[in-house]
Amino acid sequence: MDEKKIIFECPLSFSLLNDDQQVQTKGSARAQIDKEHLTILSEAGDALVFPLRELVQIEEKEYHLFLPFTFNQQLNLFNLGFKFEDFTRTLSKCHHEIIMQDMLVKENIRKKDVTAEYIRFNKKGEKDRQGKCELRIFETTLAVLPEKGDIIRLPLCNIRDLRSEDYGLAVNMESGEKVVLSQMGTQLDPFKKVLSDILSNLSLKTQTFLQGLLPETDAPTIYKVSHLLKEGRIAARKDIEVISAPVWTGIEKKIALSPLGDEYDFLKPLGRQDKIGVGFKRGLLGGDESDYFWFLIPIYGGKPGEPGNAAVLEAGLIRLPKEGEVDESVEDAAEMGEGEENAAAEDLLKQEGKATYFFRIVSRETYAALKDKTELDMKYDEFISSFNRCMQEVNFRREPIYLPEKRLDEPRYVKYRYALKRLPELRKLRELFIGRVFHQSQEQWRKDTLALLAFNTQSRSDSEKWGKGE
Repeated sequence: MDEKKIIFECPLSFSLLNDDQQVQTKGSARAQIDKEHLTILSEAGDALVFPLRELVQIEEKEYHLFLPFTFNQQLNLFNLGFKFEDFTRTLSKCHHEIIMQDMLVKENIRKKDVTAEYIRFNKKGEKDRQGKCELRIFETTLAVLPEKGDIIRLPLCNIRDLRSEDYGLAVNMESGEKVVLSQMGTQLDPFKKVLSDILSNLSLKTQTFLQGLLPETDAPTIYKVSHLLKEGRIAARKDIEVISAPVWTGIEKKIALSPLGDEYDFLKPLGRQDKIGVGFKRGLLGGDESDYFWFLIPIYGGKPGEPGNAAVLEAGLIRLPKEGEVDESVEDAAEMGEGEENAAAEDLLKQEGKATYFFRIVSRETYAALKDKTELDMKYDEFISSFNRCMQEVNFRREPIYLPEKRLDEPRYVKYRYALKRLPELRKLRELFIGRVFHQSQEQWRKDTLALLAFNTQSRSDSEKWGKGE
């Protein structure tokens, strides 16, 4: 099979250590790298096969390679001679290809095979990584694949701006971090153009979407709001209202006329009104005409025994009116009968999700000890910042979040088992996930929602999940 084709081969020395760092076996050998494996063929006649998917990292020091694996073994390689650099680059490249699959990046590649030098600066402006790399641009992600070290993934929605810098390109992030790309030669201008065009198109799509959703809103206001809702971000009501209170009112009208309206009306009184958030994302779950929409309602700060320490996520698909169609769901709602109004709403917003998702804001022990609402507000602000980042890292997929542990070994879900090893953000989301409530009837949904919220308040163990219907 093509996957087993040898890409690189060379002689070397090796030692294999167990979990206690004791040598299990060692000697001279021949190493082979294919797309998915590193194989050590020892002179003693043994063949040791190491799946690259299980490789945790590649550490290099004084022409030695230290390769820890997830099954509590570490392979040390040395005496590679002049082939050390080529071997390391090949191993890193094959490892990166595997990792990209496990990081849930399943988007079209817009630009690839671009070589560069990179320097990453942290929030303090200090260099923390640098070296040679390959660059790839996806629909919503810029990936930096270093020759040595872990992949750097930059969600496009978190890029603040692009700046020309010393014959290179500085990518400035909203977080204050920066990645400077240089030594790109003739590839610089084409790379910059593709990346700039995608960022511009994402901004344009968000503005076009908001204008279609809220046609009565002027362009300058739409532009300002679009920055809060860049490609998947959740924006809080209070932040939108700072720009325009009517925009928030218009969004709530759309929700009220949608198949999610009843759920929103039920959850809203339970939540912190000013911190309710909404988000939009282009075409993740549907075709070109589909947009992913959700709202997030935080519930906390009530009296003891009342629902609390929960953020409630509800999602669906939106189809905006095509050119020439009239958005009657808003313009003519006052003149329509209830049945006609619901029919128009169904056409505007098609419900994708069949479940409502619940997440803890803080640990249950911490929540029980928190009394001050200001402190609770600060904890929720920290939660939503982390939640936004985590959802971006899993590309807004919910399946790897809610699947029970026992199902991750099923062949069709084993990809998520590997993703868990790669993505701390996915592990965080699974840790915070409380459970989901299915939509079978409004009466059943409301009853189960209250039962889940009561369970969450009464439980003292963060590991306990709501399991009804799973």
